[in-house]
Amino acid sequence: PSHGKNKEHSGKKEPSGSQPIENHHPKHINWALEGRYDRPTYKDVDPVNSHGSSGFLDGGWEDGYFDDGNCSTALHLPNGKRLEKVLMPDTPPLQQSSVWLLNVGAGTTGTRSVQREICKRMINSTHWHWHCNLPEDDKSVVAMEAWIEWLQPFYRMTEGSAAWILKGKNGEIKPRPSHRLMMDALHGGLVSLGDTPTAFFPELVAWLPDAHVILTLRDAEKWWKSRVEHHAGDLMCAEHMWDKVAHPFCIADCFQLGGVPAIINIKNVDRRVGVEGYIRYNMWVVSVVPPERLFRFCPWDCRDAHCTQDGSSAYFLQKMLEFIADKCPPPCKGPPNPYKWSGTYKPQNKPQNNKHPHPSRAKA
Repeated sequence: PSHGKNKEHSGKKEPSGSQPIENHHPKHINWALEGRYDRPTYKDVDPVNSHGSSGFLDGGWEDGYFDDGNCSTALHLPNGKRLEKVLMPDTPPLQQSSVWLLNVGAGTTGTRSVQREICKRMINSTHWHWHCNLPEDDKSVVAMEAWIEWLQPFYRMTEGSAAWILKGKNGEIKPRPSHRLMMDALHGGLVSLGDTPTAFFPELVAWLPDAHVILTLRDAEKWWKSRVEHHAGDLMCAEHMWDKVAHPFCIADCFQLGGVPAIINIKNVDRRVGVEGYIRYNMWVVSVVPPERLFRFCPWDCRDAHCTQDGSSAYFLQKMLEFIADKCPPPCKGPPNPYKWSGTYKPQNKPQNNKHPHPSRAKA
């Protein structure tokens, strides 16, 4: 569907005819192939879930799933705040891709549960270092591992490492993965992408306009508490960058536009910032993905006195399988494959150790 207006944004309001923002690095290094993502460029779009009004922009949109449910707070800003605008990366859709399913929920919202059920249905899928139903040397699996590895300096930098902060200031950290790497991830054997870094790259939604999108949700305050207490926080754009990018999880765009001060870990800032950033991200997803391609998964949404979390999860699992049935392989329509938890990627050509690549994600 048409996204309406097509006004280009380059990170801040500028008078007509002015030049777009350049990279915030002393060394102008073109890390992306072909210069196609040398800087983020956005366009204004109309929210697709407007319900005849400005919808989420006014903060008044509700539906039967989340009306006063346990996930309602994940879709409504506190104190009557509203999304000031909806931005999308100004990039054309890919002509083709192996990927048709995006599991875009933030970490600790049930994305791992979705991944487990997807794997049981023999769908080639990835979730952090957990890839299923594909050989480890598949080019999309290898690319996703490299994409995850690209994130590591940002975790170290936001944890206060002086050495990595200096590297960031000196332009020694790649502001985003290469275009070729991202294309390899989208043109191999993988058909489903989930968890980090999926939420960090809004261009995935722009590149794959026909993809089915699953948005897992949970109460906003409980999400923040879980990320800070059990996962050592999470990466996010600093609050002063939010109006310059599509949503608060656009860490590559924020780093490219604002440098080291533009990226935070939510454990090191006021709780309000982390909670509001999470809500704004969810609202952005619902505003740009048409309702026929979006499924909101809330395993904590118990709406009557007899509801249990297990029962709620079973209900949403059934609805999720109905949502993807038209594209899902035959195992989706029968009993699930008894897929065993495998957990981590183990490349055959690298020595193994028991240390997780980043301690904050060991239980993601």
